[in-house]
Amino acid sequence: MSGLESDSDQVKSWITRRLVNVLIGIGIFSALLLFLGVVFPVEVLFQLSFGFIPFVLSRSSQATVDSLSIVLGIVAWLGFVGIIYGLIKSRVNEIKGAGKRIKISFMLGLLIIAGFGIGFAAIGTIHQVVWILGDNEPWLSNSFDRSRRRSESKNNLKQIGLGLHNFHDVYGHLPSAAEAPPEQFGYPQSWQTLVLPYTENEALYEQIDFSVPWSSESNRKVFETVIPIFHLSLKRSAEKLATHSEDGFAVSDYAGNNQIFSYGRHLTMSEIRDGPSNVIMVGEVITRLKPWGDPTNTRDLTLGINKSPEGFGSHSKGGSNFVMGDGRVVFLSENTDHSVLRALSTPSGGEKVEDDAF
Repeated sequence: MSGLESDSDQVKSWITRRLVNVLIGIGIFSALLLFLGVVFPVEVLFQLSFGFIPFVLSRSSQATVDSLSIVLGIVAWLGFVGIIYGLIKSRVNEIKGAGKRIKISFMLGLLIIAGFGIGFAAIGTIHQVVWILGDNEPWLSNSFDRSRRRSESKNNLKQIGLGLHNFHDVYGHLPSAAEAPPEQFGYPQSWQTLVLPYTENEALYEQIDFSVPWSSESNRKVFETVIPIFHLSLKRSAEKLATHSEDGFAVSDYAGNNQIFSYGRHLTMSEIRDGPSNVIMVGEVITRLKPWGDPTNTRDLTLGINKSPEGFGSHSKGGSNFVMGDGRVVFLSENTDHSVLRALSTPSGGEKVEDDAF
């Protein structure tokens, strides 16, 4: 018996050492990839290992607890453990003592449950791999590129949202769709032009001649300038998209919500009675892009996402990114119900927006 226990201890020690070595190797290899700038394999490994956590957290508030099902499940599992215990007692003579047999029975029961979980995870992984391989685009590079583009767009929207809040802090209201710069006379400017000083573009803003239209020849050099936070450089370089309009002005990959940036109206945060967290300010656009200096660069959210050339949309699969009135960036599905889009577009419509809309 002592020889059997000694062999068991040696096996456990060997398995532990090998497991530790494998984990250390994975850590060193991942760190080397990150150091070399190769993020994709590490990102895939992380998503496969921990990607379920955000999903569980987002759905936990919607879960319902069925007490009877939980009790029946526990009873069934204990019965299964009891069967394992009986088999060990009757067929494995080397394991002596009820305590040891109970411990092994519970461990085997947990391992079998874990096996079912791993099986379901494997099925899900295979499903995703089949879906990726069935995509018409080269999956390795495009998956990584799409992730980088989404990150770039989210960062841009965060900066835009911060700029709008800074503008509001200074003047007590948001910019309108087309107005002269505050505290001076001049021609109407776009909401994007007015937030330039609050998005680290003050030097460019000071070069604008407000005594003439934004599209005049004396302002051409300014409005031909590509503004990084209004521009998705990764998407445009990868897909060889034009950075300027036919007239030569730098275009914007974002547009304002026409219910927020309306003509001749200065909306304050306190007037957004639906709450800033329930109202969209700015979103991505991919068709019929306008220059960032164009005062008419606003759109109607109720036209849908990726549904109309005059509406909002993006190259991301399934939806588009938006910044809310509280500065939070959200991703909305292109299948979002029209009533939800209407509720998110109006500042004081009184519509209720459920948490699972995002």
